[in-house]
Amino acid sequence: MTDPDAGTAYDLTDAVLELVIKDTVDQLDTDPATVILSTTTGEITVVNAAQGLALAMINRGYLATPGDLVWRLDVVRAGTRRTAIYGPLRVTNL
Repeated sequence: MTDPDAGTAYDLTDAVLELVIKDTVDQLDTDPATVILSTTTGEITVVNAAQGLALAMINRGYLATPGDLVWRLDVVRAGTRRTAIYGPLRVTNL
């Protein structure tokens, strides 16, 4: 990740990352169908905190049904949550 204002790497030191995958933007994060992957639960690994590099491993079962989803990546630090990246996610059978 990079800081768009400064154009530099966004330091992930001491941050918890959460990748949220949902059917729609309006679906609650607490909905049982919402998928939340995290550095805390081990699906996301910070590869190089100073350079803003992380790797998310998404279980293929979460993406088994073709269709349109939405996703976002939140950075959580000291009680604050900021959405760093978000967008549509299209699942297609290959």
